[in-house]
Order: sequence, then structure tokens, then C-alpha cells
Amino acid sequence: MKGTITSVKNQPSKFGGNVYLVTFACEDGKSRRSWIDPKNGNFKRWAMFVQKGKGVSLDGLIIKDDFLINADSAPVETL
Repeated sequence: MKGTITSVKNQPSKFGGNVYLVTFACEDGKSRRSWIDPKNGNFKRWAMFVQKGKGVSLDGLIIKDDFLINADSAPVETL
């Protein structure tokens, strides 16, 4: 699935610390989100995209529960 980051917000995690709430506009017209936790091993896949923020287009997003993007996706930036 392809999608473009529409927002990145830093917010408190219910497990302690802070996480990034990343919202996407996906190629199928739906808005989806994911919570990216800097404490998790998958953060290294997301760090660059979270830093760049709004407007980054990604491919390789895995949909979870129709409204979520799986944080274990291995996204790649597209032009």
C-alpha cells in the first residue's frame, strides 16, 4: 500500500514515555494511522520518515484492521 504522511504528532504513550502518532492519506482514499514507539526495534525503519514529517510518500505499508498501518511495515520513500 502507498500512502503520504499528513501529520506526525508526539504524544504520551499508555505504556510510558512518548510515541509518534503518524497519520497517512492512503492510495485507496482512506486515512489511516500508526503509533511509532522509539523504544521498539522497528523504530529504525521509521526514524527518517518521522523526522521528515508531513508530505513524505511511502510504499510498502501494511494495513492492519482497515484503519491502521502496521508499525512493523518496512516502508520505502517514493517520489
